[in-house]
Amino acid sequence: MGEDSLIKTRKVIVSIDRNIDRVLTVLFLIILLLGVYFAYDSYYVFSGASLSPLAGYKPYSGNAAALKELSDDVVAWIEIFDTSIDYPVMQGEDNTEYLNKNPYGDYSLSGAIFLDSANAPDFTDDYSILYGHHMSGGYMFGALDKFENKAYFDEHRDGQLTTTEGKIYDVKLFAFMETDAKESIIFDITEEGDRHWFIARNSQIYWDASGRIIALSTCKSPLTTERTVLFGVLSEHIEPEDSEIKN
Repeated sequence: MGEDSLIKTRKVIVSIDRNIDRVLTVLFLIILLLGVYFAYDSYYVFSGASLSPLAGYKPYSGNAAALKELSDDVVAWIEIFDTSIDYPVMQGEDNTEYLNKNPYGDYSLSGAIFLDSANAPDFTDDYSILYGHHMSGGYMFGALDKFENKAYFDEHRDGQLTTTEGKIYDVKLFAFMETDAKESIIFDITEEGDRHWFIARNSQIYWDASGRIIALSTCKSPLTTERTVLFGVLSEHIEPEDSEIKN
């Protein structure tokens, strides 16, 4: 091989090396940018699902003035004591509006907790359904899984719901069920039938109960129609009278 051929071969090899370096550099930058994007996306999703930004709107002792300022679509605040379920409740024109919209009305993958669009916003129906995404870390309705454990269920049965009109309802959880989204007596509030009877016979955990029902529903898995549903009964909250100490 002549000297000219060797020079040409070296130039080709150097050129290939440089092109490989450029490709590797571009791939590294793409991977880096994807990492930054996914980190930001995770932060955005979970920050949207956390209570912290919304805590200032939480009503206390029936004072719902701050809650009303959140949005025209807010109807209540739901809290299950000593759990991460502690959120405002929205109601859209249909049951897709708040799947990817937060309580402020902005796009968010975590969505919002929302009341079935066919329900009365003052919770006077005999049966009301709340929906929320199954988020990791217990955000939104991701904490419903914990109630599958009977010991946990028995220790976390109490909660409270406050409407935007300042009406306070005590929530007493009485059943845990895994079911299908096609089960009409659970997911169609217009369905006729004895829901207490159905829940009693199809729940994994059940306490005898009667009264107006509130259901908290979330996806069991993103790839199936299986649902996890927690049931409670609503009763009007009565403030305990101050006891008087008599000498």
